[in-house]
Amino acid sequence: MRGHWLIGSIALLIAALAVFAKILTMVDSISPEEASSKATAGSAVLVDVREKAELKDGMAQGASWLATSDIRAENEVYRSFIHKLPKDKLIISYCAVGVRSALFAKKLSEMGYRVANMGGFRDWVRAGLPVKIGLP
Repeated sequence: MRGHWLIGSIALLIAALAVFAKILTMVDSISPEEASSKATAGSAVLVDVREKAELKDGMAQGASWLATSDIRAENEVYRSFIHKLPKDKLIISYCAVGVRSALFAKKLSEMGYRVANMGGFRDWVRAGLPVKIGLP
């Protein structure tokens, strides 16, 4: 009986990973260096979609913040944020590792925005790019 549960759990995990892999490939990816360059030049907007508790180590310099929980709820915070996003600039999202930001980018793409997924904040830090400390 226990073996069937384990096999079922592994199959579910594999299916979930396949779905996430497909989502990750549905939007363009961008390196942290290119994201920083485009944001600094004013041709892109960086959006951090991590939760508030994840911001203790900082955010990419120049990034705006919209929590994934607000995105999922499609609440007033989310609607107001989306309303202010420029349609004429590339919207670059990131989270901790890149899955939530890919989901957000896919959602924005379906709304007509040009998007790219930078992946995770740790990639930004590893690239030695500027970080702002403190909550937004």
